[in-house]
Amino acid sequence: MPLPTANELGYEHLVPWIAPGECCAREQLRWFVEGPIHRYTDGRNRPAIDGSAKLSPHFRFGTLSPKEAVQIALKSLSGKGPVSRTDVLTWIDELIWREFFHQVLAAFPHVVDGPFRQTVVPPSRDPGPERDVLFQAWCSGQTGYPIVDAGMRQLNQTGWMHNRIRMIMASFLIKDLRIDWQSGEQYFMRHLLDADVAANNGNWQWCASTGTDSMPGYRIFNPALQSKKFDPDGVYIRRYVPELAHVSAKRIHEPHLMTADEQILAGCRIGTDYPVPVVDHQLARQEYLNLGKKEAAR
Repeated sequence: MPLPTANELGYEHLVPWIAPGECCAREQLRWFVEGPIHRYTDGRNRPAIDGSAKLSPHFRFGTLSPKEAVQIALKSLSGKGPVSRTDVLTWIDELIWREFFHQVLAAFPHVVDGPFRQTVVPPSRDPGPERDVLFQAWCSGQTGYPIVDAGMRQLNQTGWMHNRIRMIMASFLIKDLRIDWQSGEQYFMRHLLDADVAANNGNWQWCASTGTDSMPGYRIFNPALQSKKFDPDGVYIRRYVPELAHVSAKRIHEPHLMTADEQILAGCRIGTDYPVPVVDHQLARQEYLNLGKKEAAR
């Protein structure tokens, strides 16, 4: 009797981009410490290049030990080529965050069901058709914000997402769409190859301003500005949003601003080939801040 396929078991078919196993993990680590780690501070923020280690699935499944990775990273500082202590330590800091979130989960298990700390935050959007439409647009990469849509499509197609993009995704869902962070956390857990309860929960709560971070106020990322800063030529966007392939660099971050002639030239009609923005960022940001002030005054 033949074994059932992944689709027959209710799972989506996914061709993993990462080679499994300890040998492949060590090979990936070797590639990283021989080059990208020494440019990590800048490279980690640029989704169009291979600037990050992409070792998180190996840490998640135990095919590579964070301790071993740290030891090898530090040894790379004695290498013959150009090395950067600052960049190596910055990468190690990211591993420390991962370990920290595991300690938080162990000491405060209530975080899996709610906020780490009780703090004043704007209320999430009420359940209903409007909320469902916005959430579906976010999940499917059809928000009208190219950097957001590229990130969600990368996640859905590959099971992985660049770390800078993860922060943009989370901020957009929570602050622009005003959808509860738990919905995003659960979606990531279902789709990420490196899905880790502690790290996923900790990072979502960091973005939601309910976690261990003590920063006052709210972090609200402007998706267009983030896009212009970290994917200035739109290389990453075009990779995952092919309908924008011929949009000019001037308009790639905000294609809804194209004139009718520009849309014809790019072969992309806004509202037909690519969606109009589901929300206006500036209006959504101000609404979020106003609701926060209202909650604080209660």
